Amino acid sequence: AQAPSWQPDASPMTGYLDVPSPGFASIDEALAEVAAGRFVVVLDDEDRENEGDLVGAANLMTQESLHFMIRHTSGLICVSVDGDTAERLDLPLMVPNDENEDAMSTAFTVSCDLVK
Repeated sequence: AQAPSWQPDASPMTGYLDVPSPGFASIDEALAEVAAGRFVVVLDDEDRENEGDLVGAANLMTQESLHFMIRHTSGLICVSVDGDTAERLDLPLMVPNDENEDAMSTAFTVSCDLVK
């Protein structure tokens, strides 16, 4: 596979998607960091949101790590859940699928502070 055009050392003849750009970790390295309870910053494409997300394993979060996320990011903590879990916790979609005009059709539920 050819390296994406945004990769600093990309060339039509060299570069592979599984080789990180200089200064970035590989996917395997990032997954090892998350599995060890540390955060990684995941960058998305310039043509999408062009932002970085702080990512960590939900089951390894501590009071200190959540405090760090809240203090040093936008303060919004997102957790992915499947449809069955959202229904069980009574978390409806913020915008119904047939009305979702987001370019990526991101399916956010309503916000909550705590679900017991």
